[in-house]
Amino acid sequence: MQERTGKRTLDISISEVSQFLRCRRQWDISSPNRQALRRIALPRAVLNIGTLVHAALAAHSQGKDPYDALTAEYMKEQDRFFVAYQQAVGVAPDQSELDGFIEQAEQAMMVVRRYFGKYGKENPLGEKYTVKAAEQTFRIAIPGTDGHFIGTLDRLIERSDGAWFVGEIKTFDRRPEYDSLILRPQFTAYTWAANVLFGSPVHGVLYDGVSRRLPRPPETLKRGGLSKAWSDSLDYPSYFQAVQAGGYDITQYADILQRLYERDTGPDTPYYMRRIIPITPGQIVSFVDQLRDVYNDIAAGPKVYPNFQTTCTWDCHVCDLCSAMQHKEDVDSLIKLGYTQNQGSQSFQQRHGAEETVDADYFTQLGKE
Repeated sequence: MQERTGKRTLDISISEVSQFLRCRRQWDISSPNRQALRRIALPRAVLNIGTLVHAALAAHSQGKDPYDALTAEYMKEQDRFFVAYQQAVGVAPDQSELDGFIEQAEQAMMVVRRYFGKYGKENPLGEKYTVKAAEQTFRIAIPGTDGHFIGTLDRLIERSDGAWFVGEIKTFDRRPEYDSLILRPQFTAYTWAANVLFGSPVHGVLYDGVSRRLPRPPETLKRGGLSKAWSDSLDYPSYFQAVQAGGYDITQYADILQRLYERDTGPDTPYYMRRIIPITPGQIVSFVDQLRDVYNDIAAGPKVYPNFQTTCTWDCHVCDLCSAMQHKEDVDSLIKLGYTQNQGSQSFQQRHGAEETVDADYFTQLGKE
C-alpha cells in the first residue's frame, strides 16, 4: 500500500473531517478521497431505525406523506439486503431473517406515529417556526483553498420574529446532554454553510431529537396492580394505557400519571428533545479557520498513523486491517480477500448530480418571501 502525496482538489464533508481528526489511519482506509475500502461481510438483517425515522420526518418537511416515505426506504433497504445476501451466500435469506426486518420497520413506524402524536402532524415544530426548505444538498467553497465543503441541510427554518435556523433531525438511544450538543462541529458547520448560501444571518440550529426506543409498560406486581417505580422506560401514554387495559382504578395512579404528564409535556423527555443551539459569529470564524487547516492537511497528502482508542475494537469498521498493519502482516492479501472498493467517482457532481447542488439565489429568494 502506497501513501498518496501531492495536493489535490477535494470535496470534504463534516464526517470526513471528524474521521480525519479521530484517526488518520481509519480515514485513509475508508475515505472516498483516499483508498475508499469497505469491509466485505455477511449481510445482517438489521435496519437502521434512525435512517427510517429520518426519511419519514424529512419527507413530511417536504410536504410528502411520511409513512409512504418510511415504507419506501424500508423496501429499498430490504431489496439491498436481498441482493447482498444472495451474492454472498448464493441463496435467498430465510423468513426468520426477514421477520427481523419487519419488526424493526414496525418499530420505526411506531416511533414516527408517536412523534406526530406528541407534536401534531399539521405543524410539528409549532406555530413559531416554519420550514422554508428541506433536504437541501450544498457544495460551497472553503475560504483560502481550492476545495469545497459538502453536506445536506435537513431543514431551513424561519421563526416568527424573522430569525433563521438550520433544522437538524436526530435520533438517539439515550437523550444527549445539552452541553454536548453545543460542542458538535456539525451544527457550527451547517450554520456557516446556511449563512453562505442564504446570504442572511442564520442564528444556529433547532435540534429536533427523537428516541429510537419505545417505552415499556409498567411492571405488574405479584400482589396485583402496577408498579409505580420511576423509570425512563415509562411515559404517560403507555402508563395510562396500561391502567385502562388492566381495568384499574385510575385514581390509585393519579400521582405517577401526573408526574409523567408533567415530564412528558416539557421540552426534554427520555424520548424527545427539542432545543435551540445558538451558534455565535466567533464560533463560525473559528470553525472556518480550522476547516481550512484540516482541508489543507488532507489535500496535501498527510502522514498517516493510527490513533488508538478504547473504542477501537467495537467502534471501528477497519479494525482488523489496522491490526494487520500494526503487526506487519500480509495486508495486501487481507484487502484482496476481505475488502472491496466503494464504487463511483469521488467528485461531488458525479456522486450527487449537479441538479442537487443548491443555488445561493434560491436561499436568498426565501428571505424575500
